[in-house]
Amino acid sequence: MNKKQQFIAKKQVLRQYHLPGSLPRVKPTVNVVYLSAANTLLHELYKAKICHLLRCGGKDFITEAVDVNSGKRRDIVCINDGEIYEVVVKNDKPEVLAEYKRDHVNIEYATWEGLQKPDLI
Repeated sequence: MNKKQQFIAKKQVLRQYHLPGSLPRVKPTVNVVYLSAANTLLHELYKAKICHLLRCGGKDFITEAVDVNSGKRRDIVCINDGEIYEVVVKNDKPEVLAEYKRDHVNIEYATWEGLQKPDLI
């Protein structure tokens, strides 16, 4: 695939997503990790770790993107290949995990292993 075809493929993936709480024509910024206060610290740190690994692999991504068609929010979308990643902590419900599998979402289980738990207070 040449550079022009790659550019067109990335734009097609970007058109499928928008920022939460905005109109579908407002597109998320590429390679920026958006944080959500509704998620746990472990969830957000693991999301940042996955994004870092994607960038080291030469891939571009968007985070906290809302699918225009389904309205579902996704943690990470790789715009090079359209792969969707959801970070899951151990207390997520089985119904949610089944829905991710049905939607062909890559599930990443977050653990503190490999991450240093910050001493904030």
